[in-house]
Amino acid sequence: MVIGRWERYESENYLVHHDFLLRYIKDKSLPLFYSKAEEYLKDQLPAAVQRNPLQNHEFFKRIPASKTLIPEFFGISGYSISKKEYFLVASQMKMDEIPPEVRTKLDDIYQILMKKS
Repeated sequence: MVIGRWERYESENYLVHHDFLLRYIKDKSLPLFYSKAEEYLKDQLPAAVQRNPLQNHEFFKRIPASKTLIPEFFGISGYSISKKEYFLVASQMKMDEIPPEVRTKLDDIYQILMKKS
């Protein structure tokens, strides 16, 4: 049996990427709401996370982003989306916005599954 452990508090924490979240709502939000959402992320995310969102900062290990940061961000942006629809958000990430750990873990899972088939 192989036991793997993700570095971040919850899977939604892998969506927390300042540039990506702003790009995602750019066409879904009015300019006033967009600027408020941008200000919100600037206030909520530590400077180190804003500079390098792909690194596994302590911040990502502590916060439940799906309960606070992400819903508040979308609420401020004026974009209505439920937690069960966050996969739609994730599907819009560019390869260079996805933390390396995600690819590594998914490759590990694939290798395990291939050995069993």
